[in-house]
Amino acid sequence: YRRVLGLNPSHLEFAGDYARALAAANRKTAAAEFRRWADSTGLQENLVLKLPLAGLSLLAGDPALARSITQEASQDYTQDWAPGALLDLGWWHYLAGDYPSASSLVGNAVQQRPGNAAYTTRQGWVQIEQHTLADALQSLEPGYDQGENAERKMARAVALWQAQRQDEAMISFESAARKQPEWENPRWVKALYSPGVAETIQQMKTERERRRKITKNAR
Repeated sequence: YRRVLGLNPSHLEFAGDYARALAAANRKTAAAEFRRWADSTGLQENLVLKLPLAGLSLLAGDPALARSITQEASQDYTQDWAPGALLDLGWWHYLAGDYPSASSLVGNAVQQRPGNAAYTTRQGWVQIEQHTLADALQSLEPGYDQGENAERKMARAVALWQAQRQDEAMISFESAARKQPEWENPRWVKALYSPGVAETIQQMKTERERRRKITKNAR
């Protein structure tokens, strides 16, 4: 991502991905490294850069910038950027393990963008961590759009598995894994989602192998 951004620093659409990659590599140094790059662009006051920096700073133990942006976004939801900012900040709180704050921020964002699959998917992940599985499954129900992505399918699989609905969970798990093979990589999952999600996905992988052995032995 850093090399891509270096080709044209004014194209900031990959800045968030770069920030998450830095966080996955080293949470302690990610904020400082991202800030150095942001300063080099001369665009460090752009919200597209301030949001990831706020999130990385939060992971490093400094919530000041995240609080500042949250306060500004919460004062006037009519601003076009406010719901997306709250959603992003909510996800950074999720990554920090602060699920109550994540729930509040993401919930507020969903209230402003009801029915948006990207928003309700993140809400579902947060609800899974809060063990409100009925709410999570409602947030993650299929049908919001025809091109449902793998992340939403996997979130539903995790919620179904934790709700002891294993057969349904395995169908959703298999579909998500086929569509996005990264879910098979435990390091990738652990870097981007909660420890509970990583554990549940490992349990589903074990169950898949168990079922395959039973099917093979029955032939």
